[in-house]
Formats: sequence, structure tokens, C-alpha cells
Amino acid sequence: PPANAYVGEAACANCHAGIAATQHSTPMYHAGARSENTLLLTQHPDMTFHEGPYTYVLHHNTSSVSNGAATAAQPIAWAFGNGEYGQTYILKSNDHYTESRLSYYASLHALDITTGYSTEFPNSLEKALGDVLKPDTAQHCFSCHTIPAVVSGSFQPEKAIPGITCEACHGPGANHVAAMTTGQYDMAASTITNPASMSPTDSVDFCGACHRTWSDVTM
Repeated sequence: PPANAYVGEAACANCHAGIAATQHSTPMYHAGARSENTLLLTQHPDMTFHEGPYTYVLHHNTSSVSNGAATAAQPIAWAFGNGEYGQTYILKSNDHYTESRLSYYASLHALDITTGYSTEFPNSLEKALGDVLKPDTAQHCFSCHTIPAVVSGSFQPEKAIPGITCEACHGPGANHVAAMTTGQYDMAASTITNPASMSPTDSVDFCGACHRTWSDVTM
């Protein structure tokens, strides 16, 4: 949908104040944050990790790795995950996003290798920082941790709203707000998505777009 189809959570809260307030306390609401607004990075301004020849340091909003002879570093642009279980960092260099090789794990109160990465030592400093995300992969990551990162078919992460708010699951709300504002109450329900009305199978597919379905796990 185009950007002007979205109205933002404040417009939703005009009629659904209680639900909007409750949603602020959910992990989904805090699923993504820009690095400068990430509480965990503020609470842990200097985190280190060692593997093989590499020493990693997350210092405020920068991720760096050294092999003793040279150092590579990139700024942390985003943090994905609210930190209840873990948090992964998205680095940015020029127009490229990199998924950090390291994530924070709440059970460890420390950094460790991001889920999905090989435990073999990287063969370069650049690989030690993490993997550069392909455009479609980056788009999928942002689409599950922010809203709306994709508008009119264009990936625009710099304009994304951190976290999963109302319109991530209920769809763009401009038509719904217009129907309610003009008293067209009979049309209001058809202008917004209500996941509660979905069949069990459709619910699995709908939520599985971000939370993964059984087929993603067994492939």
C-alpha cells in the first residue's frame, strides 16, 4: 500500500485507547528500535566477545571486530528483538545492511553468535562483522520488526516506524478512519482486517508470515 494509506497508531487510539495502551506493553511493540533508542544498548554500553583470533566490541552504537593487526567497524542502525530472550543488531554501511554475527542473549546476559551462523571462525574481518543482507532478506526482516518498511512496493527502511503497531496486523487504517469519521459505520468493518475472524489455517499462515509456520521449520 502507499504511505498515505497508513494513519499511525495515534489515530487508532482515538477510538481504541485501551487496546492501544495495552499494546505498548507487548514484546511486539518493542520488536524493533533504532540503535539510539535501544534500552539494552544504553544499559550495556560496552559489551565484548572473543572467538579464535577475533575480539568483538559493541560500544554504544558501533560494532567492531579486531584480529590484533586490523580492525573493522560499522555503526549499529537497528536492534531487532526486545531483549526478553535476545536481540540482534543490524549494521549499516552506505546503502547496505548487515546482520551482526553477534546477538545479545538474556539467558547469558552477554553476547554470543547469532542463531543460524556457523560456529567456524570467519575468514575475514568483514565476515566476522556479519552477513550483508540481500535486498529481499532485508525487506523481510524490516517487515516483521517495523512498519511500514515497504510502501508502494518500495523498500524504505529509513522511514519505518519501529516495532509492530496496529496497522502491521490490521492493515492500513486510512479508509477505516475515514469511514468512522464520516459515519459510514456499515462500511467500517470491511475497511480493516480483523485477524480474529480468520480460520485456524488462515491464522497460522497469517501469523506465520513473521512467526514462521511448520513448513519453515521442517524445510
